[in-house]
Amino acid sequence: MLAATNGEKARNVIFFLGDGMGHGPITAPRILSQGTSEGKYFGLLEMDWMEYRGNVTTSGYDSIATDSANSMSAYMSGHRSSVNAMGVYEAIDPDPNQAPARRDDGRTAETRPRDGHRRGHHGRNPGRHARGRLGTRRRAEYVDIMDQALNATQMPDVILGGGSATLLPQSESGSRRTDQRNLFDEFRGRGFSIAQTGAELRQLMPTAPGRLRGLVYTGNMNVYVGRQHQSDPVCSRS
Repeated sequence: MLAATNGEKARNVIFFLGDGMGHGPITAPRILSQGTSEGKYFGLLEMDWMEYRGNVTTSGYDSIATDSANSMSAYMSGHRSSVNAMGVYEAIDPDPNQAPARRDDGRTAETRPRDGHRRGHHGRNPGRHARGRLGTRRRAEYVDIMDQALNATQMPDVILGGGSATLLPQSESGSRRTDQRNLFDEFRGRGFSIAQTGAELRQLMPTAPGRLRGLVYTGNMNVYVGRQHQSDPVCSRS
């Protein structure tokens, strides 16, 4: 986990956002996974061994406790917004998808990847991120968000997780759409590799597809699926 473990520079950056990840929620898994005695932990989490660590706050304009949509937008753009807003600022328009990406004072919620693309900082894979923004004032507009992802300038190269209900036609079980569009087919027609099950995703991985839609569950992913019970946790270094 050290920055200079092998003397090489990082070629890529993967940003993980731990939703609600303050000091309390970090302390809880440390106690749960490592155990304590006489006020001391038996071990530490992997993040505790990182060479560098800092604390930031991403409170929204309308709440001290923000949500993951607004929080990730703050990390990626450097601008705070309101709870449930993703990549946009709050506005009086009742349509959540008409919220502006630019404030009245002219400040724009430009994302880090888009800024890097504009400046030519492509790194190893030139252009492999959306040049525009996926934005809505209400994060629950799942169908509209996925429709945005089909626009040429708003098309992320990789989407992984749950939420396939927004891509399935209305006639299929579990769909959240009100039409018969099959977005899996539409993405496939634009050169994307498609995985609708974990097995399909594993089959695709050796080929390292540059454009991928891996949505393996109709709703939210089961947060318990990756947890293992073991007497000697791998994260322990004590």
